[in-house]
Amino acid sequence: MDNQAVLIRGSLHPLELAELIKALIQAKKINGGSEKEVFDFFQQLLDLPFDKREKLQSIRKRSTDLTPLIHELEFHLKQWINRS
Repeated sequence: MDNQAVLIRGSLHPLELAELIKALIQAKKINGGSEKEVFDFFQQLLDLPFDKREKLQSIRKRSTDLTPLIHELEFHLKQWINRS
């Protein structure tokens, strides 16, 4: 694994990665391959293995903030866009 992937992995939690991947799949922003193949690809790319089923169940059980990572990403991207 190269240093770039290790640096990226350093601040991403497996649950966040599962949320991001599932959102991309549901929005049809990732094409080709099964859901399992997509999850496996990103886990291998970022050297961040996790139990996909467990993480997706955790996401489904959320009751207050349903998509915290997506909200955080939206907030920071908007901040960047609106910077003078």
